[in-house]
Amino acid sequence: MGTKTKKKFDAVKMMRDIRDKIDRELLDMTVEERQEYYEKQRKEFEQWKKSKG
Repeated sequence: MGTKTKKKFDAVKMMRDIRDKIDRELLDMTVEERQEYYEKQRKEFEQWKKSKG
């Protein structure tokens, strides 16, 4: 139990980094701009899913 190993990938840190990035991007946006932002992200995700098969 006392032995620590270095993680190759830290999922919790990645999620925090992603949330922080989104928070910074949305900080000064109006409601309408946020709606456009999320719609753009949704479309990009759908395109990505299609490209993966």
